[in-house]
Amino acid sequence: FILFLAVSGGSVRGSAMGLLQMQTNGNPFYELIIQVLASSIFVNLVLMAFNLLPIAPLDGSKIIHPFIPAQYEEMYHEFMRRGPIFLVLLLVFEYVVNVPILRSWIFGIMNPILAAMDAAAGLVI
Repeated sequence: FILFLAVSGGSVRGSAMGLLQMQTNGNPFYELIIQVLASSIFVNLVLMAFNLLPIAPLDGSKIIHPFIPAQYEEMYHEFMRRGPIFLVLLLVFEYVVNVPILRSWIFGIMNPILAAMDAAAGLVI
């Protein structure tokens, strides 16, 4: 949840809301349902993009492993052993220095996916 707030700036933004725009006729129940669905899409995409970071114990480290040359295998394993430390340092660094490393990574992955979802929703609606 904290990662979601840090990335979203405290609000759901982007095209996740555009994806779920439908006629609610002013019905607050439908508006609530749409807000919940848009928020769940946004949260899931944030978690997916965050999980793709190539730092252990995240899945991105397992995806990148087959592409590591043999001569760097030992360095890679040493980096992976210290992965959680690097991950915490990255989170703290982004928060303290306010350099958008994680936000750039996450939105760089999310924006094309949301654009594709918007295009698909435009075809359906």
